[in-house]
Amino acid sequence: MTHHRKGLIGRQVWYKLIEGNMRFVQGLFQGRNLLDLRSTLTQGQQPEAAVLCCSDS
Repeated sequence: MTHHRKGLIGRQVWYKLIEGNMRFVQGLFQGRNLLDLRSTLTQGQQPEAAVLCCSDS
């Protein structure tokens, strides 16, 4: 079953991930109002990406 919704295309999501990683590496964190964010998230979540990884020891 596939769920379709309007939103960003794959390339746009990829660029957002890269930009966020660049901010993290540079130590440029974005301040957020976590109380407002929590309230918003209780109304539903629509993640733009899921990151899966595997590590062999």
